[in-house]
Amino acid sequence: MSDYGKCSVTQCAAMSVATGANESEIEAILREPALTETRAECLAIAREHQVGQYTWGGFADVCYAICRLNKPAIVLETGVAFGWTSAFILAALEVNGKGHLHSVDLPAFRPGASRITGAVVPDRLRHRSTLLPGPQCQLLPRLLAAANAVHSFPSCSAQPYPARSAGRRPAWPSP
Repeated sequence: MSDYGKCSVTQCAAMSVATGANESEIEAILREPALTETRAECLAIAREHQVGQYTWGGFADVCYAICRLNKPAIVLETGVAFGWTSAFILAALEVNGKGHLHSVDLPAFRPGASRITGAVVPDRLRHRSTLLPGPQCQLLPRLLAAANAVHSFPSCSAQPYPARSAGRRPAWPSP
């Protein structure tokens, strides 16, 4: 076995360490019909509207599994793009029967950009989400002040690290 092989772990093993759930429970979540159906629905929407590729597959699956395991009441996402991760988070919240996703996104500066933001999110899931267009450094402090707690904070933002970390600083407790 190569050195790389000795250091690599499976997606389920990594999620097990991060969540404390056992790998078989995570594997079962990743086989749930809701995940498979949401993926197929999003792919169909993307083809119909000719937007975005399924580029966040592994990350979107991880977000789905973590939301299924933790059953958060509030999820805060920065960076929406076509909405792949948003859709998978929303699918998990729907299966859980609770939770709301707040997505902060600074849409691309090009004609028609607002048309593609969250485009692949199925209409049936949108009742659990709020899209806040604008810069996270301005929107996150207000959103965090209004929320009692943020239970999950995935970020698909394409912003450079200093911009992402400055925007998130209010989410983390002071040392």
